[in-house]
Amino acid sequence: MGKSVVETLIESLKSEAFLSYQKTIKPNGTNPQGGNPSDLYSGHALVALGEVVVPRLVRILNAPNWWVRAAAADIIGNIVPVVHQKEAVSELTNRLQDSEWWVRRNAAEALGNIGLTTQNVLGQLKFLLDDGNELVRRNALITLSKLVHTKDEMIPMLVKKITNDDGRYVRFYATGALRLINSN
Repeated sequence: MGKSVVETLIESLKSEAFLSYQKTIKPNGTNPQGGNPSDLYSGHALVALGEVVVPRLVRILNAPNWWVRAAAADIIGNIVPVVHQKEAVSELTNRLQDSEWWVRRNAAEALGNIGLTTQNVLGQLKFLLDDGNELVRRNALITLSKLVHTKDEMIPMLVKKITNDDGRYVRFYATGALRLINSN
């Protein structure tokens, strides 16, 4: 159905994101952070449509509701646009400073999937290494590992995370990234 269903799916995304946010983000015994409110049926459909939805998703990265912004960032990162890459990267970079941690987490992951490196992106991601949320720090670290290719820049950041971060998964991913650097 292509482009003709984009607006319908965007509206579905907004409704579904709200319902998902209410249900999935509650912490539980097996997932103390709560579930990802961005895993949505409408999101999967938008990803299947591909690049044609990216301009519309970029616009809703500024939606008033954080759960819609988080879903838009997640979907853009799963499409990995080519034509609209610079516009998407610019808006996702702005979302790295979002007040809601789920949005920062998803924006960092999306930037790693897209893979377009700019000094602004790297600077904002490095800032997130000290974020108050472990999942944000972890995703920023994973993305930096994908985007930064100089040992001189990465090794000090990774060592700092291994030795000083309270998050065990942050330390784990920092160790893995350090191993990758040392094996190349």
